[in-house]
Amino acid sequence: MSSNSEVAAQNIYADWKKAIRKASASIRVVTPYFDRTLIDLLKTPLVNGMSVQILTDADSPNWLEAFAQLKAMIRLIELGAEIRSFEGLHAKVLLTDSDIRTVGSQNFTRRGKLNAEVSALFHNNNYDAKLRIQDWWDSGREVFKDDLMRLLDILEPKIQHLKLLAEELQEEYEEIQVRLESERECQRLAAIRNRVVSSAIFLENDVAYVEAKNSGLYVYDSQLTLWKDVQSRERKIKRLFFYPVYFFNSKRLAYCRVGKTRITYLSDSVNWEASKYFLMMVI
Repeated sequence: MSSNSEVAAQNIYADWKKAIRKASASIRVVTPYFDRTLIDLLKTPLVNGMSVQILTDADSPNWLEAFAQLKAMIRLIELGAEIRSFEGLHAKVLLTDSDIRTVGSQNFTRRGKLNAEVSALFHNNNYDAKLRIQDWWDSGREVFKDDLMRLLDILEPKIQHLKLLAEELQEEYEEIQVRLESERECQRLAAIRNRVVSSAIFLENDVAYVEAKNSGLYVYDSQLTLWKDVQSRERKIKRLFFYPVYFFNSKRLAYCRVGKTRITYLSDSVNWEASKYFLMMVI
């Protein structure tokens, strides 16, 4: 990307405010979705008589948020904004003084300020993109306050009912998700416990314990370089590195070189045959 632009993986509301505050002649907002957030951004320049244009898609509203958007459109028209509708619009763009300032995924809504979004901030002009956006504006149909008022009168009860149904659906969805997650967690912990019980190794308080088999050279059902406990904590150790070991029977401390499934080296001073159980300190 050019040095005259940057990518922001964050809420860019403050960048919108800064760009709008610096505008001297005109502001154009391209977005399919907006609410009172756009009024807050544009009220001052509208009151000051600046040219403000909003291009949206009034033919395919988000019905759960349609009430807030219709009310915002009415208020913006009352303040002096010109609104047009372009079917199929999904871009979110801010232009000031005919220059593109931001392009991204963030909607001009309250929720858009809270979501995880990515936007590009521009400090120079993109002539081809500006021409395309101008074509959209020229092809759009003007939106009138009287039409919006009639839509509100007719649709408000149905929209409110739809919102209540959506809230009930969201609540039920979240309850199901919590239940499924709880069931998965129980299954996962049961599987880990079974593995720990049947395994030759287990981890407790950051210390890995091993029951040595086959003269202590091989652990049949586990990896010596990866440990998990019943809380699913993981400890990875580097293959073929040396780690300290303590032998219960002889109470000796030594070093061993750890392979994926084998102890590849053990200090000569340790009697392995007499030390069936040992622990490996994970560091």
